[in-house]
Formats: sequence, structure tokens, C-alpha cells
Amino acid sequence: MKKFKLTENSKVINGTTLHQIQALKDFSNVKKDVLGGWVEKDENLSQEDTAWVYGDAKVSGDAKVSGDAKVYGNAWVYGDAKVSGDTKVSGDAKVFGNVEVFGNVEVYGDAKVSGNAKVSGDAKVFGNAKVSGDAKVFGNVEVFGNVEVYGNVEVSGNVEVYGDAKVFGNAKVFGNAKVSGDAKVFGNAKVSGNSWVFGNVGVSGDAKVYGDAKVSGDAKVFGNAKVSGNAKVYGNAWVSGNSWVFGNAKVSGNAKVYGNAKVFGNAKVSGNSCVFGNVEVFGNAKVYGNAWVSGNVEVSGDAKVYGDAKVSGDAKVFGNAEVSGDAHIKYSKLTTPIITFKEPEYILASLNAVAIHGKYILYKRVYKVSDGKYVSVYDKNFKYTTGRVSTEKECDPNVLNSCSSGIHLSHPTYWDGGDTLIACEVKVEDIITCQDGKVRVKKCKVLGEVNIWKRYELSN
Repeated sequence: MKKFKLTENSKVINGTTLHQIQALKDFSNVKKDVLGGWVEKDENLSQEDTAWVYGDAKVSGDAKVSGDAKVYGNAWVYGDAKVSGDTKVSGDAKVFGNVEVFGNVEVYGDAKVSGNAKVSGDAKVFGNAKVSGDAKVFGNVEVFGNVEVYGNVEVSGNVEVYGDAKVFGNAKVFGNAKVSGDAKVFGNAKVSGNSWVFGNVGVSGDAKVYGDAKVSGDAKVFGNAKVSGNAKVYGNAWVSGNSWVFGNAKVSGNAKVYGNAKVFGNAKVSGNSCVFGNVEVFGNAKVYGNAWVSGNVEVSGDAKVYGDAKVSGDAKVFGNAEVSGDAHIKYSKLTTPIITFKEPEYILASLNAVAIHGKYILYKRVYKVSDGKYVSVYDKNFKYTTGRVSTEKECDPNVLNSCSSGIHLSHPTYWDGGDTLIACEVKVEDIITCQDGKVRVKKCKVLGEVNIWKRYELSN
């Protein structure tokens, strides 16, 4: 026996005639003879089971409501949509296209489910949320607010997506994760675990955010980057490439972590700093200011790298070491704070140079005038002569000033300009400062020309 019939009560909506239905028998909470909602044809509502359309709700096109599903309020199910199970569609919600909605799903408010989307399990879609494309939303998911979920997305588990967030592309959000605010998760990105992505964040590419991690503000996580554990990435920070931020690490401000870099433990990277290459920053280390850390560097312990400092190569900065100002660490290990900017350990780490009997041999490029006679690249009146001492009479004594008055020397490959490389002997006491990968000195003794192609041997 049929459970309902089409009455003579009808109305036309968007050119389609809909008929009010009437129950022919008692079932579920529906009593015989009660009037129900509106359908275009018998096929819109199953004559079996307990599905029903109530009040001003509508079902049209080739859509079908079956199982124990209920459509009520001003909701509209149309197109080729299939609504089944214990699903409830209510309010001003619309379910249309080739959609399948089943299980214990609730779609309500002004929500829209369309395209080829599938919503199942105990999922809830409400508010002004939109689920479309080939999206799959299932489990105990809640999608609400002004959210848009579309593309080939999968949202599952106990996830909450809300606010003005967007999840699209081939992204997957699962576990107990939350995506909110104006956050965007797209590409092949995955957000999972107990993680929370919120604010104006973008998580894209093949990036992964998981564990208890939080990404917020205007931060971006992209490429193959990973943020996990209790890590926090916020502000305008970027984490990209194959980098990994985990543990209790924090990346904030305008900082950028990329390449194969790892930031973990209780480490903090902030300000305008950049950490890239195969760098590892861990322990309680801090990198901030305009500092750059690159190469195969390790910064660990309670070390700090800040200011305009640069640490590169295979250098290691650890313990209570501090690298600041325009300091440049490229070689060896640094374990103590830089205070005078001419500590032997620091000069070794910066220039790979060791003082022998209180003297360093360092290098600079000049213009050759004649055999054994040279002039400065920057001041043609300043002369260098083999075997003699050249002195800068008006040296800037400020150790924090890198490019200032004095004679500048470094390792052989530091320089460009000039046509000749010379080696110079510098006494420890004549060094004013070591900054930016070079030393600034009061005076030096010229040893002679160096042929860089002969393994830095003196030519005379």
C-alpha cells in the first residue's frame, strides 16, 4: 500500500509545478490524512520506509528522498540529489545536483550541498556553508558559518570547519582538526590530528599540519612543509619547501623557514629572519631580527642569532653563544656569546682563520700598480707595498660598524673587484671588529700577491 498521494493542491516555482502530498496511512510520526510538503512527482519520495516531506519543504526534478530521511522547513531538494538514511534537511537549506546525502546527516540553515558532493555519517552542514564539487564530508564533521568546501576534498572524523574558511582542491582535513576564520586549505594539503588552522592562514601544496600544531594569523605553510607536535606558526611567517617545524617550536613575525630546514624543541624563529638549507634550530635556541641561517648549520642549546647576523656553511652555534650585529659565522663551532666581535673562537667560526703567535694572515683584493705596489679598490690614494705596513690613521672604533673606516680583510674568496689578491699579516691587537664575514683593522703588513689558482700560495 502506498503511504502518500499527490493532492490537487499545487503551486508553480521557477516554472515547475509542485503538488502537496497527503499521507495515506500512519507511519513514524506521520498520521493518516495529514498534509505534507511539496513534490513534483511520485518518484521524488519513496513510497516505502518512513521518509517524509513536511510543511513548505520541496522536492523536485529527479531528486529522491528515502529511508528515514526528513525534509522540512523551507528546504529544497532537487536536481538528481539523493537524500536517505536518517538525514534531516531543514531551514532554508538546498540540496541539489548529483549529491548524495545519507546516514545521520543534518543540513540546515541556509546551507547548500551541490555538485557531486557526498555528505554522510553524522556530519552537519549548516549556517551559510556550501559543500560542492566532488567533496566528501563524513564522520562527525561540522561545517558551518560561511564556509566553502569544494573540489575533490575529503573532510572527515571529528573535524570542524567554520567561519569564512575554505577547503578546496584535493585537500584533506581529518581527525579532530579545526579550520576556521578566513583560513584556506587547498592543493594536496592535509590538516589532521588535533591541529587548528585559523585566521588568514594558507595551507597548500603538499603541506601537512598535524598533531596539536596551530597555524594562525597570516601565516603560510606550503610546498612539502610539515608543522606538527605542539608547534605554532603565526604572524606573517612562511614555512615551505621540505622544512619541518615540530615539538614546541614557534615560527612567527615575518620569519621564513624553507629548504630542508628543521625547527624543533623549544626553538623560536621570529622577526624577519630566514632559516633555510639543511639547517637545524633546536633546544631553546632563538633566531630573530634580520638574521639568516643557512647551509648545514646547527643552532642549539640556549644560543641566539639575531640582528643582521649570518650563519652559514657547516657552522655550529650552541651553548650560550650569541651571534648578533653584522656577524657572519660560516666555519667551525661557536659556544660563547660574541661581546667584543674579535674573540678568537668567533673569528675562527667567521673566517676559518687562526692566529699564530698573535698574528692572522688574511686577504683582500686591490689594484696592482707595479711589482710589489698596490692601491685600494675604494681609495686610489691608499697604498699597499709588499713588506711594509699600511696604516689607516682615522679608524672608526665602533665594533658594531662593519662598513666603516679602517682596512678590511677576509678569506681569499670573499672579495670581488680589483685585479690582484694580496695576503696581509694582522696583529690581534690591531683588529677593531669582525663583522659580516670580514675584519676591520687599524693596520696590516703586506706579505705579497696570492695566486688563488695555486692553492693560495704566496707568489713571492
